[in-house]
Amino acid sequence: MATKAEFLVKYGCTAALARCRDGHGVIPHHGESVVIRSPRGLELGEVLCPTDAVPSSLSIASGELLRRATAKDKLQSDDFRRSGQFLLNNAQQLIEEMGLPLVPLDADILLDGENAVLHVLCWKRCTLTPFLEELRKRHRLLITLQDQSRPEMEPEHGCSTCGSTGGCGSCGEGGCGSGGGCSSGNCSRGRFDNPEELTRYFAALREQMLAHERVPLL
Repeated sequence: MATKAEFLVKYGCTAALARCRDGHGVIPHHGESVVIRSPRGLELGEVLCPTDAVPSSLSIASGELLRRATAKDKLQSDDFRRSGQFLLNNAQQLIEEMGLPLVPLDADILLDGENAVLHVLCWKRCTLTPFLEELRKRHRLLITLQDQSRPEMEPEHGCSTCGSTGGCGSCGEGGCGSGGGCSSGNCSRGRFDNPEELTRYFAALREQMLAHERVPLL
């Protein structure tokens, strides 16, 4: 079997990098706009180079190169960019109203129109759930937070249901996963101490929702 071509692609407002393997026979050139599936989801990217000359020891996320971007993809991305600015302005307003130790930097709305990433700087532990839930309600997006003060930090392993680092002490024992509440104060009670905990919680919540929505093919 022939080895699939792989390209270094930058994506998002922070120019994140991904090694994108092409399984669709696309051979893009430098600077070409492409649609990729990044670790965050479906989004527009820009090809930088083949990964042949990029050391494999470098820690770079993996993705999939799906196709060349169309004019429609680019127009949609421009629309989402403007919507992202609106999201950013709303976030700034809420942060001021709630007195949160956050600085909103930028926002990415992905090509699926359902997911968004809000980039922030966070300098103090704080309760983030009410803030994020209000943004989600206003914009009808599944919004996750990326703390750029710790962009290279590996995610901590915690409770797979609520995202509490070190385990919440209740999941699986009539706790947050069964509606009985979480003794650590995380989950639905809004006691998340940093963006990573909250992001993991909503990611797990989305997986649960998708599992209930899936219908087997006949």
